Amino acid sequence: MNVSRGWYQKFCTRNPRISERLAQRLSKSRNKVDKEGIITYFNSLLKAYVGFHCTAREVYNVDETSFKTKTHSKRVVAIRGSRSVWIEENAEAYHLTIVMTATADGTLVPPAFILPGVTCETSVLDECPVDGALVTTAPKAFMNSTIFNTWLIAFGEWKLEARGGTSSQWVSYLWNVAVVVADDAQRLALQTSNGVDKDIGAATWIRTQVAAREDVLTVPARHTGKERKRVSTDDEWFSMAGLHAAASIPNKRKKASIANRRKKFV
Repeated sequence: MNVSRGWYQKFCTRNPRISERLAQRLSKSRNKVDKEGIITYFNSLLKAYVGFHCTAREVYNVDETSFKTKTHSKRVVAIRGSRSVWIEENAEAYHLTIVMTATADGTLVPPAFILPGVTCETSVLDECPVDGALVTTAPKAFMNSTIFNTWLIAFGEWKLEARGGTSSQWVSYLWNVAVVVADDAQRLALQTSNGVDKDIGAATWIRTQVAAREDVLTVPARHTGKERKRVSTDDEWFSMAGLHAAASIPNKRKKASIANRRKKFV
């Protein structure tokens, strides 16, 4: 319905309680949230918290947010003095999706980015200030079940690595205690030398073997080619190092079929 400017001004004069406001965008999924859904969510969370005896360190909140190219809002008529004015937005193509995770005690998990397309640039994470950030691609940068399952695997690896410091310190502490026990140092020395005598351990061929292991076998692999500029993700998550490692692997050349070979000769 279209009205003239004069009619609108007279309408506002007759109704001084309304005013023109700039509405904030609200997605359809957020607009469908009701009181019953919130109560059900917190009851389920409380049941899981009590049933699994979770601590604040073991409760994770995962959410995804998107960045869109269009951010302009519409002007609407609302009651004068209202603090928040919302308008439901139409579904638009996502430009970028970010997966954010945090624990109840405030620990933040490195973000994960979903880019539109099938491949991404090898250097896309080179300037990312957050260590451990991940990236993958989707046709329209939407989160789907396959990508979420692979993210759970990557998240599990991050969780083990993040908590590995505590575990390694505890193991190191137990090892130091065991070493100071009587006669354990001698047993450790026998294990280090494989139980052989000192004169045999100093033999020339053994020294040569050690030199071969340290100087020859530890030589890094030769870099055979340049990195590719783009990497195909195939619904897998890549870190910055993972992208460069995948880009250094040369693509397998497809063998030309017999029909194509005949066309070249013709």
